[in-house]
Amino acid sequence: MGKILSGFWKGIKILLIILGVIALLLILAGVLAYNFLTLKEIKVCVTNDVNDTRVPCTTDSQCRQYVADVGEEFITITDKMPPQLKEKISDLLGEASSCEQTCKIKEIRGLGEGELGNIKECNTGEKEVSYKLKAKDLVQLSRLSKGQK
Repeated sequence: MGKILSGFWKGIKILLIILGVIALLLILAGVLAYNFLTLKEIKVCVTNDVNDTRVPCTTDSQCRQYVADVGEEFITITDKMPPQLKEKISDLLGEASSCEQTCKIKEIRGLGEGELGNIKECNTGEKEVSYKLKAKDLVQLSRLSKGQK
């Protein structure tokens, strides 16, 4: 009877070790997917079509500030976004706005309703700004949108 019980416990220990290793591998895979798995690549294109705001300026930063003032609510939301996405939005605003005695703002293709993420490639002469959306970003954006309601 003692040999049977010791063999049973030995089998249980091996099974528990195997289950523990599987659980650790699943946790590791989850952490890696959360931080590094790209769910979707979002592309927008900065066109060459320029809108003149007729706002006088002397530097590009003044135009960025003008865009920030006009889109104050949007800029407030971007402050709470993941840092990498916030940086891409800043790059996009930098590409789209410039100072040529007055603030000029280029049109951005791919931000419209139903367009986001659906642009396969930019046309000739357009500047592409893309961002690879990861699971981590999606969770942070979800928390942000729940906080905004």
